[in-house]
Amino acid sequence: MWVSYPELVSILGDDMALVLTRGKGGIKFYVPRQASPDHWLAKLVGVDGMEALCVSYPGEDIVVPNGRREHCKAKVLQLLAEGLTKAEIAEQCGVTDRYVYIVSSATAGARQLPLPIRSKDPLVDHPETK
Repeated sequence: MWVSYPELVSILGDDMALVLTRGKGGIKFYVPRQASPDHWLAKLVGVDGMEALCVSYPGEDIVVPNGRREHCKAKVLQLLAEGLTKAEIAEQCGVTDRYVYIVSSATAGARQLPLPIRSKDPLVDHPETK
């Protein structure tokens, strides 16, 4: 399940949402049903933060944004043009597969040339009628 940054902020607050996204962003992880002070998640966002996540996503696998502000969109586009796979690009750029897919999808539509507008009347576009 994808958890957006605004959702994390509403659950954890600004500081702990940033810590979690920088620490585990882009990587799926399991949220236990109950918090434990010895769990890695409690050590990362505190026991209170872990409890809040356990209440919101008990027993679920979640993915949070990667927390990096400076995405390498130009580099992603360059590597796409070179024919690398989305997974290879994500690894090289330090971003998620999802980010590469979003950049790829957004730019694919922009690169398409518009189709000519044709009349519904076949005689209008017929060469002999011009």
